[in-house]
Amino acid sequence: MLYEIVRARALLNPDYTWRDDSSIYVQPNHHTPQKNFREIREDNFESVLEDAWRAEGRRLTILADIEVHLYAFVQPKKRRNNVARRNVAGPNGLHRATKARTAAGIRKITSSVQNGIIPRVGRITMRLWGRHMARRPETVEDDVPLMDMPQNNTFRQTQHLDRELDDLRQRRLEDRAFYNEEYRALRFKIDGQVVELQVELRSLREALNLPDIDLHGLDDQYSGDDIPMPENDMEDEDHADLE
Repeated sequence: MLYEIVRARALLNPDYTWRDDSSIYVQPNHHTPQKNFREIREDNFESVLEDAWRAEGRRLTILADIEVHLYAFVQPKKRRNNVARRNVAGPNGLHRATKARTAAGIRKITSSVQNGIIPRVGRITMRLWGRHMARRPETVEDDVPLMDMPQNNTFRQTQHLDRELDDLRQRRLEDRAFYNEEYRALRFKIDGQVVELQVELRSLREALNLPDIDLHGLDDQYSGDDIPMPENDMEDEDHADLE
């Protein structure tokens, strides 16, 4: 009777299946780890429950507070292959922002910019917008119109960063001639007099043990690399009894 009650309760959850060889277990006392739970069988039913009841009775002083915890371990229904699921919308209609869907979203944004449909979009904002589109249902399909750019704090921040990056590029372009000079005027103080001398930059870099490149660089603060998806989902066996 107890077996059938527990089995019926477990089958109420559609995500799990009840195996024919499933058993019911008792936690002997409040601190017993899962690996030491005792299996209930017809030949030990009364003794196992009585031992667990007495153990809890020694811990608790009010009989109404005593509980004997029963556990049954059920099996999750087989999930679809993780790779196949990556391009399938979830129950709420959202997709995984896979590399392919993100790239499709970016291509749609780029095409709209080139065709004059929308103004230029910065690199950082475009990456975020592409990932946002990738998660939405059907937004990256060719026959679906481009969705409006979300107007939230995250997108406002990326647009601000893009403007800062554009300003940096412009300053660097304007100063390119200055940075490409072979010689640079340096001021020295000799016998109390300030003297300006032309110094070869390559020699100065060698003396200071610096690389022969511009250390300021461009775009080093942002990388558009995608975070790799896990190869396989892992089952949470340690918390199976909490389901």
